[in-house]
This record gives sequence, C-alpha cells and structure tokens, in this order.
Amino acid sequence: MIFLFYGQDEYRLIQKLGEITSQYAAKYGSSLVLERIDLTDNKESFFWESFCQNSLFVSKKVFILENAFLNPVVKKSFFKKIKKLADSSHIVFFIEKKEVKANDPLFMALKENGKVQEFSFLSGKKLEAWAREQFVLEGSVISDRALIVLLGQTKNNTWLLANEIKKLSAFKKEIIEKDVGILAGPNIEIEIFKTIDAILSANKKEALIALQKYFDSQGSLFYLLSMLAFQARNLLLVKIAQHQEGAVPGSLNMHPFVFKKAAQIVKAVPLERLKALMQKLFLADLEMKTGLLSPEQSIKFLAVSI
Repeated sequence: MIFLFYGQDEYRLIQKLGEITSQYAAKYGSSLVLERIDLTDNKESFFWESFCQNSLFVSKKVFILENAFLNPVVKKSFFKKIKKLADSSHIVFFIEKKEVKANDPLFMALKENGKVQEFSFLSGKKLEAWAREQFVLEGSVISDRALIVLLGQTKNNTWLLANEIKKLSAFKKEIIEKDVGILAGPNIEIEIFKTIDAILSANKKEALIALQKYFDSQGSLFYLLSMLAFQARNLLLVKIAQHQEGAVPGSLNMHPFVFKKAAQIVKAVPLERLKALMQKLFLADLEMKTGLLSPEQSIKFLAVSI
C-alpha cells in the first residue's frame, strides 16, 4: 500500500500519519517494523535494501519516506518502480511538508497506484470545525465567542492552536472567552520555559523572580502549575527520545519551537533530574488541592527544592 501525504499544514499531516501508523502497530504488534528515512540524505539505496529484505520474524514493514520530491534522480527512480511498491505487502508513506505539483509524474503515479491526501492550511468554517473536534478529543467544550478569540490569536497555525487547546482543556472542561484571555497568552510559554530552565539549573533566585512576575499578574496559579507540568513532560519526552536517537518534532507530536527550546534545556540536564522535577510537580499539585500549602507557597517550594 502506498500513501502520499503532502501540504504545508505539518501538524495535521503528522497527526494523520500518527493515527494510521498506530492502527498498523495495534494490528501487527511486535512483528511490525517501522522505518523513517529522509531521502535528502541519499538513503534511497538503504530503503530498497530494507524493503527487499525478508525476515521470518517480520510480517509487515512501514516505511516513512520524507523529501522524495526534492531530488530529480530519486523521483525518477521511484516513478519507475511504483508498481513494485504498490504490489508489495509493505506500507510506504511518502511525506512532503510542502505543496506538490499536480502534473508531477511521481505525484500522478502515486495518485493512480495509492492514496493521496493534501494538508493545506485551514481557514474559516473548516478551521473552526477542526478546532472544535480537537476540544472534543481532549474532553472539553468551548463557547462560540471564546473560539473566535482563540482562532484570532493562533491564526491558521495548527501546531500553536493544538497546543493551546491542550493547555486550556487541561485546566477547564467548559472554556469561555475569559479563560482564553487568561490562559492562552502568547508569551506564557516562553516564560514557563525560562522558569523551568532556572529551576533545573538550580538558579533559585532567577526562578523565584520569574514566578513572582506571574504572581503579580494575578494569573491562575493552578494554570501555572499545569503549564509547568506540561512543559516538564515535554522536556522529559525529548530527553528520552534523544537517548533513543528519535528526537524529532514530528515523532513527538510537538511544535518545532517547543521542541527546539526543550532540546536546548535538556542537553545538560540528567534524566534523573527531570524525573525528580515531575515528582515534585505531582507533590505540589497534591499540596495545593489538599490545602497543605497555599498555591503560591507550594510553587515557591517547588522552585527551591529541585
């Protein structure tokens, strides 16, 4: 089976790719092999070698091929062998995070022999419907007015929109316009990263100054804690992925900006320190919800105890 996913809306493209590969993983279990190959690195021969290799222990292979359309030689090669791909029991995804010309020979061959789906930027009613669907998937709902405000802040950047939807849904299940104004501020993510970086580097003074700025803004402290936990989890995922040599934004369903900032922070931070931060965040949440400490006291204690 052959797929071509292409277009500039990288988030929805990666989301769809993740859905389908997860279905194959659930169906075939440990007998499934998934390989991701960037063809700009001249790895076409590596792909064909793996594609043609048989194994008693592998019943199905899934190949994710990126940037096949960038190299004329690679395009011509795949065009000539399109029937071999189509007739195989393996699954091949061609991924192009850009526009592809409809009259391109390889595009037409893939369309004729496989499934092609375009992921262009959404707008208007289509973007609104997609956003509402994401809220439902997160177990929350948003008012009409709040959604208009949120879409105005995020434009058609689905990476940013999806991230804001996750943050809002983690804090409330029925979101109104006021919540968007408080919780979806454009600079909060940068400040959260600065705060976590200061905490992990044991720069207690800088961490406390950053936290005090947020306290003075009278923002929700429960939301602050949820954002600290959200970004700490991102750091942990990136650190683990780096150890497994799989640290790419798409594989973690993470916005490239978030991934870049996380990778910079975790580079010099031991894995055990990140795990300790997650444990402290859990404890702070428990303290706040049970009334053992005030929200402000609990967050400040967190900052100086890592």
